[in-house]
Amino acid sequence: ELRSLGDTNILPFPLDRFEGRWRCRIHAAGRSHVGRYDWFYCRIFRDGTRWKIEKRSGQDYFGGTFHPDPTLGTVYVGADWASGQRTHLYGQHPNRDMAGVLRRVDKGLLRLILSYEDYLQVVEIDIRHRLRARHITAPGAKADSD
Repeated sequence: ELRSLGDTNILPFPLDRFEGRWRCRIHAAGRSHVGRYDWFYCRIFRDGTRWKIEKRSGQDYFGGTFHPDPTLGTVYVGADWASGQRTHLYGQHPNRDMAGVLRRVDKGLLRLILSYEDYLQVVEIDIRHRLRARHITAPGAKADSD
């Protein structure tokens, strides 16, 4: 299964088609750990001129911005923080910084591929399942209006 995460036929995509709340999950692989975590919800949205993503449920959160790059495609920079902590921005706390690339793998899946600390993290964004506020039942999930 881990091998298939890197199996990408990269397809072009405009981020505006993926604005909204989505069902997401994280795969992580490091020297001593390989795991797939439960589904959570994340949100892709436009904040002024920038596209952003936020993990909005669970015990650990992350968020950051997407930037176009002529070589890499869509680049992500962001940070993570624990539930109950203030939101961290990229560059504020270098040990919390995250960077990666966003790929559309097939018609139903985006992958945010991150190098984080000493492991690889892949956030799967299931674009077949747009969530509405009434579908969000994860503990700690914050409903907001967009």
